[in-house]
Amino acid sequence: NITEEFKVIPESTTSISSPIKGNTSLPIINVFPNPAREYIRLLVENKPALCEIEIFSIHGEIIYKGILEGTELHQDISHLSKGIYFITLRSKEFVRTEKVIKL
Repeated sequence: NITEEFKVIPESTTSISSPIKGNTSLPIINVFPNPAREYIRLLVENKPALCEIEIFSIHGEIIYKGILEGTELHQDISHLSKGIYFITLRSKEFVRTEKVIKL
């Protein structure tokens, strides 16, 4: 029976968080619009002072890499092909990845 071979994963599990050193105050990350056509906006609550950001394709190609200064980022994605991309935020306290769909 094919339904026994696959598990349904709820949409709420599209982000992956990995606390380091038992930190329980992980940042809250909002990416919108998602799906997106021309740009994405990233808003981060509870962001540590130093936070690296990477945007990469489903194939692992790095699209953008830098330091997130402040609590938001506006990124033009109009030049990207349609598909799935990931945004990873990384600091000493956490690693967090969000999925973005480019239309």
